[in-house]
Amino acid sequence: MTEIDQRHVDIAFVATASQRRERFIASAAAILWEWSTDVRFFACDGPAIELRSGTRIALKVHRGDETKFDWSGVRDAIVDGCVIASETATGFAPLVPGVHFLMAPYEYLVAEAVALAFDEPRRATMVKAARDLVASTELPVSSSVSSSVVHRARHRRSTSATARRTDLERMVTELKTAILAELRMSRSIEATISVVEHGNRDHADLVTTSTWPSFDAEVSVVVPMHNGGGHLAETVRSVIAAGGAGAPRTEIVIVDDHSTDASRGVAERVLADIDWFPAMLVARAASGGPAVARNVGFAAARASLVVTLDAGSTIYPTALRRLSDLLRTAPDDVVAAYGVVERFDVTGPLGLGGHLVWDVEPLVRGELSAPIAMYRRRQWSEFDGWPSPERGVEDGWDEYDLWLSVAERGARAVHIGSVIGRHREPPAAIVKMRDVDIASSFVIARERHQRLPWPS
Repeated sequence: MTEIDQRHVDIAFVATASQRRERFIASAAAILWEWSTDVRFFACDGPAIELRSGTRIALKVHRGDETKFDWSGVRDAIVDGCVIASETATGFAPLVPGVHFLMAPYEYLVAEAVALAFDEPRRATMVKAARDLVASTELPVSSSVSSSVVHRARHRRSTSATARRTDLERMVTELKTAILAELRMSRSIEATISVVEHGNRDHADLVTTSTWPSFDAEVSVVVPMHNGGGHLAETVRSVIAAGGAGAPRTEIVIVDDHSTDASRGVAERVLADIDWFPAMLVARAASGGPAVARNVGFAAARASLVVTLDAGSTIYPTALRRLSDLLRTAPDDVVAAYGVVERFDVTGPLGLGGHLVWDVEPLVRGELSAPIAMYRRRQWSEFDGWPSPERGVEDGWDEYDLWLSVAERGARAVHIGSVIGRHREPPAAIVKMRDVDIASSFVIARERHQRLPWPS
């Protein structure tokens, strides 16, 4: 094989984050998951990230309304044997579309790039033509620095403005406090009833498939839910597909956090339908919240690698293999691995999660998230799991707080540039407590993790 044929990454997308770019990758997730990809975003005010050597095709999409061709990294990519696939742009001379690079409208760019990935002779011809041009012509340099500076200035002004407390914000804080107090009261009542009926506030009924007792799992997938049974079967099917031939031996642990609808019955029927697959249902007699449900799932899981997957979210068939392959060879300071996840709701793609590479600065700014991640059980246990409200962390902030603990102790998570799944967001009409009075929640986070480099 020639040097051009031996590409390690089929399609890459490495750029600063923007809503438009996130929606682009989210819309293309169903196509990209089965390719070898390198999808990485970085913050505008953070260090730039270069393409990995051995990339076959590099996608370029405008950040916003601008139409100028993005010259950043183009020359190095061409020299390395990579073909640039750009959204329709201006200012690309002396490059010629179709000769030196691929150009297509936003809606069709991924389809055109995939067609090129299938056609290696055509791709190799473009590589040669572009290299010959680079050898004889000086290419323009990126002009994106000034726009990044402007974006950073706008970001700082926006952050400063939102930090000011108004009368409306104080009202929201008071409302949130009242709602959380009512939630604590409701959970306390459920726990008391559980003690009366079962002698234990953490009582749970266990249901397993016939293959559960003797199965030796390499990966456990924990699915916590509270009134989320409507999409549970879809989630379970995706896990089974990802645990097929060539994948790690996989089991499923469903934790019903005392749903008030028919979700427990749905879960029992799902287990009956997949009796041939190792699975367990942990049906709690009292609700403890998302953090408690995840921790209960981890306690029931038997593998050394554990994934949490919300009911209604799904993973692609290659997800477990890619994540576990990375963790098995990762250094000891790595607690978890995560990849790119499409966020969606009933309206369609919303954007991305897990698209930023691990870095403490975007983490403390609340920009880095991982809706789907695989954890090393041994390292995870050193952090005592997800912190619950009883430990001073609000519902919805437990995962963020855990990752702050990881960073504060000098450990880390690792990012793979692959699309690994889809995360279902609740309907827009449902306001998540995490999204109410975010400023006060960050104050709590800063107080709990004072050694981190919080922004001023």
